[in-house]
Amino acid sequence: MGRFARNMMARASGSSVALSKLWPGRTDRLIIAPHDLRTADATRAAEIYAGRFVFAGKIVTCHGRSIFDLEPPSEDWEVALLGFGWLRHLRAADTALTRANARALVDDWLSNSGNKRPIGRRADVLSRRVISLLSQAPLVLGDTDSKFYRRYLRGLAREIRYLRFAMLDMPDGVPRLQVLIALCYASLCLAN
Repeated sequence: MGRFARNMMARASGSSVALSKLWPGRTDRLIIAPHDLRTADATRAAEIYAGRFVFAGKIVTCHGRSIFDLEPPSEDWEVALLGFGWLRHLRAADTALTRANARALVDDWLSNSGNKRPIGRRADVLSRRVISLLSQAPLVLGDTDSKFYRRYLRGLAREIRYLRFAMLDMPDGVPRLQVLIALCYASLCLAN
């Protein structure tokens, strides 16, 4: 009877640990923002502000529409857009205009139904996006109100949950390593 009780306690505690890995506590603040080690070009910030997004050898011009509503010219272009690595160029320019532009683009992503694209849910793209959003948080969150700050953290927590869920049935290899790196970033950078 004692062994049965110990087994049941172990199973109950094991399942709660497994559930807590998928559904972490509420993220209430960003503790640190890691440095993005990739090179950035401040001149590309002007192109992004003008609504010209150049990725993978293709150019898409917004003409006042949301970049996330437009049809991507190629899969590589869409991977670059949804990975949010381009935020580093806005941070390199480091002006009030580029901070406002970055905040507007991220806000557009958070409120846009276009963020349900299948490529945006791929583990490699999702990992890159989480790392970029964490690394560029000072750019996006500087001079912002608490409402946007909470929305940003909720959106980031949602992305992290997707990553944790995607990792459950992912085979070993580069995509799994990318997911683990993004999850390590999240664990170090976010409270709870």
